[in-house]
Amino acid sequence: MPLILQGATSGSTTIQATDAVTQTITLPNNSGTILTTANTFGAGTGPAFRANRATSQTLANVTWTKIQYNVENFDTANCYDPSTNYRFTPTVAGYYNIQGQITIDGTDGTAVGLRISFNGAEVLANFFTTSSGDYGAVTASDLIYFNGTTDYVEIFGWQSSGTSKTLIAAGTLNTFSGAMVRSA
Repeated sequence: MPLILQGATSGSTTIQATDAVTQTITLPNNSGTILTTANTFGAGTGPAFRANRATSQTLANVTWTKIQYNVENFDTANCYDPSTNYRFTPTVAGYYNIQGQITIDGTDGTAVGLRISFNGAEVLANFFTTSSGDYGAVTASDLIYFNGTTDYVEIFGWQSSGTSKTLIAAGTLNTFSGAMVRSA
């Protein structure tokens, strides 16, 4: 079987198949990286998104409220819904890093919580208690396996000020993102 090697100035070499027959290449060791056209998705090429909340949203006192991240900064595979369910449903099975952040006006002693919810169930929750009138900002992140068809993730916020509070109306203070880190 003849092989054609095509070099590039980037330092990579492409092996071009000369026919449609299945071919095997044996390498002297297993170090380095081998990419084939059969590797449709790998880390770096799977779905990724980032969204934010551009306007304020009210959080009731001691009630989990779904955060409506309504502005997409990017969505590489059209897997985030910024207008109806405000959830990420990746279409490729694999492991994803999911991150959320919310920020409310501070009140001394107010606890602020953020929950990552996977298929309607809590996966992770994180809390922060404000002091001296500071903003109440809380983040959470986790590595989650998605089946690539029906699994989805959402972010919920919570606060304990004794009254309703609103998210700070600035996109950089209220974000939701996810990216594939490894295929299944």
